[in-house]
Amino acid sequence: MLGKKMRKNIMGGPKGTCKMLFKGIKDIIVILDKEGRIIDINSAVKKLTGFSPKEIKGHHFKELKFVNPESKGRIARYFKKRLKGLKTLPYYEIEGVAKNGRRIIAEVSATPFLRKGKIIGSLAIIRDVAKHKRVEEEIKNYQRRTESLINSSSDLIFLKDKNFRYLIANKAHEKLFNIKVEDIIGKTDFDFMPKEAAEGCRKSDAEALKSGFISREEWVGGKCFHAIKQKVVGAKGKIIGITAVIRDITERKQIEERLKKSKEFAESLIASTKDGFSILDSRGVHININEALCKMTGFSREELIGVGPPHPYWPPEEYENIQKAFKKTLRGEFKDFELIFMRKNGERFPVIVSPSWLRKEKGEVISYFATVKDITERKRIDRAKTEFVSLASHQLRTPLTNINWYSEMLLLGKAGELSNQQIKYLKEIYTANQQLIKLVNLLLNVSRIELGTLGIKPEPIDIIEIANIVLKELLPQIKNKKLKVEKNYSKKLPIINADPNIVHIVFENLLSNAVKYTPKRGRVKLLIKKQKSDVLIRVSDTGYGIPKDQQSRIFTKFFRADNIVEKEPNGTGLGLYIAKSVLEQSGGKIWFESEENKGTTFYVAIPIEEMKKKKGTKKLSI
Repeated sequence: MLGKKMRKNIMGGPKGTCKMLFKGIKDIIVILDKEGRIIDINSAVKKLTGFSPKEIKGHHFKELKFVNPESKGRIARYFKKRLKGLKTLPYYEIEGVAKNGRRIIAEVSATPFLRKGKIIGSLAIIRDVAKHKRVEEEIKNYQRRTESLINSSSDLIFLKDKNFRYLIANKAHEKLFNIKVEDIIGKTDFDFMPKEAAEGCRKSDAEALKSGFISREEWVGGKCFHAIKQKVVGAKGKIIGITAVIRDITERKQIEERLKKSKEFAESLIASTKDGFSILDSRGVHININEALCKMTGFSREELIGVGPPHPYWPPEEYENIQKAFKKTLRGEFKDFELIFMRKNGERFPVIVSPSWLRKEKGEVISYFATVKDITERKRIDRAKTEFVSLASHQLRTPLTNINWYSEMLLLGKAGELSNQQIKYLKEIYTANQQLIKLVNLLLNVSRIELGTLGIKPEPIDIIEIANIVLKELLPQIKNKKLKVEKNYSKKLPIINADPNIVHIVFENLLSNAVKYTPKRGRVKLLIKKQKSDVLIRVSDTGYGIPKDQQSRIFTKFFRADNIVEKEPNGTGLGLYIAKSVLEQSGGKIWFESEENKGTTFYVAIPIEEMKKKKGTKKLSI
């Protein structure tokens, strides 16, 4: 009954007027008695808390589930002050949790109801301010981030008024001028800068204020800065001042100067070199070339710059080879390539191309570099040397053959009985002569390969028969070193079409090396098996192996690994060079695996159907 009477006293006025206002307002309207019990509350409470007016009416504010304990204490303290007639704040905040778990932040303002000077209750208006709080927090966070960003920048950032006094300055000023930011605010440049530097700053500030915007490099006190300055205008068009971002680019300028000098030096060096030099973009198009390349090819700069590929000096018949070399460079194989180029008059000439590239950090190629050396004269000299070796070898062959024949006759007693001493000396002569004949044959084979006179004539052969012949020739050495030889031949190996001399040379080199470079009581394995389109030969040993840093040179002419030279001084370093050369010319392949002090395995693949034929006047000597 007390509640209804009080409510009637509070609501008053024309019938239904206040009630309609109470119902239509968006904020929560709460009527409480002087004890803090809720007499009435509008329906807006459900939107904020999830609780209906029916669930709340008649309950004390301390019983409200959506208000947290701390906020209830704040309401209680507010009520006590009101009842005692003490002065209170016009509003306060409360927090809680809605029925669905959503956080509530609300602003409460309360007005007491008086009757005869005594408080009989109060009217409270509760407004949802969670959204505003989030916005305020976001603004504060943005301000903090902005301030942090500005202060973390190494660039000078400031705002000056129209009289050029600092309103805002970041921490970068402290490092450059050795003065605290708070000591800069309200001052001008003349208060902490040298006069000459301050005058320069004032001049550009005034220009920015007048023109509205400037962006340029300025030298101040021996340092170079890039300054961006802009006039700041308020909402009503009133000039506030200027803002600026100034970057110290002294170091960059010094680097640019050094790069400029380096570029000039490099261009001078490239221009003065006798070898051709070109710079190409990622597509292979010429960006720059030197005069030497123009003289070498006969083409002018205008005919080469911006052209390619194919370039004018690429012979059509060599295009495929040059493209292969270019692709190897793309894969990062920075090795020299021997190629054929073409002069403007159509003359072909040999060159050595040494490529390189320039990449970005992420690996993208920016440009390629190539040094081109004309080796026409070198080739002429090499050919002359080869021809001399060929001639000398031919001239030596006849007397060596005669020595060999007469030695054999003497040893067979055709010229009468010999003493033991004489036989011993003759055997030494015979052995030394055999070694000379072998060397002459090797030199003749090399000259035939390099002069292009070597002919390749495939014919049906039994590859196992040739392998066994070579092993039989090596049997004395095998027995002397007590080596274990394991043969593994696939059944039903086909008759293949191959040059018998090439196959013999391959077996002789691989097996003799395995026997020669394997210590006593070691093991040599020979495998021959049919594959899809070729016959695979594998020769492995438990010998000295090849040092890893020398493996790339193993097929080059006259090369012998350091560890082999120490243990076996005698050797020419020509066998593997010849084997690789003749195999590649005939369509075969050779490769190897090796580990020092553990052994070496060589692999050879010979086509089953037929080796590539090659016209020539000479065949391999064996």
